[in-house]
Amino acid sequence: MPIARKVARKVAVFTMTAIARQRLECLPVDGSFWPRVAGVVADWLASVPAEPRDAIVLLPHGALLAPARAAFALRGGWQPRIETAATLAASLAPPAPSAPGMLSGERDTDRVHVPHHRRREEVA
Repeated sequence: MPIARKVARKVAVFTMTAIARQRLECLPVDGSFWPRVAGVVADWLASVPAEPRDAIVLLPHGALLAPARAAFALRGGWQPRIETAATLAASLAPPAPSAPGMLSGERDTDRVHVPHHRRREEVA
């Protein structure tokens, strides 16, 4: 999460939490691979001032999401987000616009547009 801090000229400077890379030894990719990865990540998170719920484990392929998430879930407690670049981008993107004439789910926007739509329906 970016953190704003004040500087002398009253300009907000945003700093981003560093991206940490954790190298794994060449482990065989077998049934115990993902539980070992989950253990390494949990041990690393315990050694730094970071909460697991604020961490993101970024994977290279979507096919790896299910086994990785299952292994982290077996550990219990708060889990880091397990994402690919695509799933992370999709979860951080703004919602897709609603179809014309449909409610958006945003109260203020719908209050402005609903009377307009009602007037169009009455005319038609």
